[in-house]
Amino acid sequence: MNARVTTKKLPVPWSERTKKKMRGHMIPNVLGQDVATFVNLESLETERTGMLVYLGVEIGADEIEAKIRKKIPEFRLTADKRATLEAYLSELQRFRIGNVVEMLPDEEGKPSLLLLHEHALSEQSTRLP
Repeated sequence: MNARVTTKKLPVPWSERTKKKMRGHMIPNVLGQDVATFVNLESLETERTGMLVYLGVEIGADEIEAKIRKKIPEFRLTADKRATLEAYLSELQRFRIGNVVEMLPDEEGKPSLLLLHEHALSEQSTRLP
């Protein structure tokens, strides 16, 4: 039996211009043909960049599918899209909370993450006395 792939972090939309994160966790676009973009699980809009945040709970492909089905009841993860999603969840382990990443296609057209900035909010944090 294969081990279940899970993570405790997902990216949220990130504005490079304002240096602010926005609402909604993001996954590869398993809803459309271009899986090399993020899709926001809250708004279902596509994005290119996101900042990793801590979820507080383990999440895997089954939980993500259930969240999508709340918005699109007829949605089902195909075997190919499940494999894409699980590869993405595994790839997230290379990055740390606060990293800003961009979703790009690799040479085979599959989603790949590129690190844009480490700890995007670190320069904004203030020290306590």
